[in-house]
Amino acid sequence: MVRRSSNLRIAVGGLFQETSQFLTTRTELDLWKNTYIHHGEDLLQLAGTDCENAGMLAVCEAEGARAVPLLAARCVSGGPSTDDCYRALKQSLLSPLRKAGRVDGVLLALHGSMTTVSEDDPEGDLLQAVRKIVGHRVPVVATLDMHAHVTRRMVRQASGLVAFTRYPHDDAFTTGERAARLLFRLLRGRERPVAAIAKVPVLTSGIHGMTFGDAPMAHLTRRAREMEQDPAILSVSVFGVHPYNDLPGLGSGGLVISDHDPGLARRLARTLAEEYWDNRGISKGALVVDTPGPTPASVRHLPYRRMKRPFFPLDPDIPGLQPTVFLSQPLPSVDWD
Repeated sequence: MVRRSSNLRIAVGGLFQETSQFLTTRTELDLWKNTYIHHGEDLLQLAGTDCENAGMLAVCEAEGARAVPLLAARCVSGGPSTDDCYRALKQSLLSPLRKAGRVDGVLLALHGSMTTVSEDDPEGDLLQAVRKIVGHRVPVVATLDMHAHVTRRMVRQASGLVAFTRYPHDDAFTTGERAARLLFRLLRGRERPVAAIAKVPVLTSGIHGMTFGDAPMAHLTRRAREMEQDPAILSVSVFGVHPYNDLPGLGSGGLVISDHDPGLARRLARTLAEEYWDNRGISKGALVVDTPGPTPASVRHLPYRRMKRPFFPLDPDIPGLQPTVFLSQPLPSVDWD
């Protein structure tokens, strides 16, 4: 029997920063405090604001569920966080989760392109730590910036990843709502989410990633909304990855969450990634990074960190690529007492 919303306990938290590994500075805890670090009940003061956590809290209230506040921390863009800084923030989020006892779901507001001095994938690391605490039968849904570097670990540890749909970002609140609604859908229904992400090695600057008008990213985001009209699709996100990091698998594309249909999720994710690749020639300022296979001599492929300049021109005649695709593990079916 499905648990009634009024009995549900939903852990809510977040850790949000976009970092650049090319900066020589490091992000310390004081810089996070300049924006906010809300511990425990202090997180609830975000209700009524325009951030992702506010959208999550609003849906929890509308559903009559109890929000269990963990940690909400946000920082302006900067260099990688120091290990001590990340360790402190991670512990501040996990400790109240451990002490909370039973929770029925977890909602996290993450960026997706954060790095630390020693951890290239802190969001994946955090999701893995959360999953270790709550187990594999509790849904964990996270929001991401649409410039996230989505890793295999992130996809495998989360029950759902839901990204911003607009750039400039003016939909943080509604993205939090969408993530929370997905979580409650998983709690109430019989859906078994399975996610597929497909990426191609293309980077674009933010100015060419606008989601309005006739920009390539605008077409992709509209295509994503069309895909979500299929009842078998739970969520579709498009990513134009933050280009100022040097990480394995860096690329742009789409993430599709289906209801226990990995083939459908894989096919639609590939469709988005291939369209991203096909439009690379009109995404002015686009870059191709570490392209596998033979490429024209006019394109110089160097390890990103060793390049004399961080950008190089794109040759639109590079042969088509096969997108990199990987899948999540379906969430086990759950009967709530």
